[in-house]
Amino acid sequence: PMQLLTKLPKASGISMSENWNSYSYLWTEAGGYVKLETSCYSSRPNALSNDASVVVGHGVVDMGWIPCYWVDGEYHDLGSSVYGEALGVSSEGRYFCGYLDGATPGAFTYDIVNDELTTLTNIFSEGNAISATCVNNNGEVFGYYANSFPAFPDARRAFAYVEGELINFADHLAMNGYRL
Repeated sequence: PMQLLTKLPKASGISMSENWNSYSYLWTEAGGYVKLETSCYSSRPNALSNDASVVVGHGVVDMGWIPCYWVDGEYHDLGSSVYGEALGVSSEGRYFCGYLDGATPGAFTYDIVNDELTTLTNIFSEGNAISATCVNNNGEVFGYYANSFPAFPDARRAFAYVEGELINFADHLAMNGYRL
């Protein structure tokens, strides 16, 4: 069965095999379904830019998930030893974000144009999860961090990464004139 992330008239989706491997696809009105090729044995798309030229997600290698992305259908990843998942992409497709696992857990943002990875550590509650879920065209990142383990929803708080500074989202709102 095909599962779609809709942003019609373009969408990305996955097809699952009987052994639970998934295969990424891009759908457009003009071209129909096109498989997004990868060097991994399984992959999943999570988000796409407004024009669908950039799709982000994860690829599966022997040791786990790796953040990956496709630009105009061409596969890229952050290296086979960088574990995690890409969750969001800016509308113009320059930046994407997600989380990292393994030796350096944390959130991340990646600038495709400058080939630059920025990692974010949970400074609010050290040792607990942090995940970037969306990024805008200025490279500003938003997501959540956990105050405890496991990261149940009621223990999550929002953050903003703006102008190189990681701040609590409530503080970000207050600095921009919003009151809670």
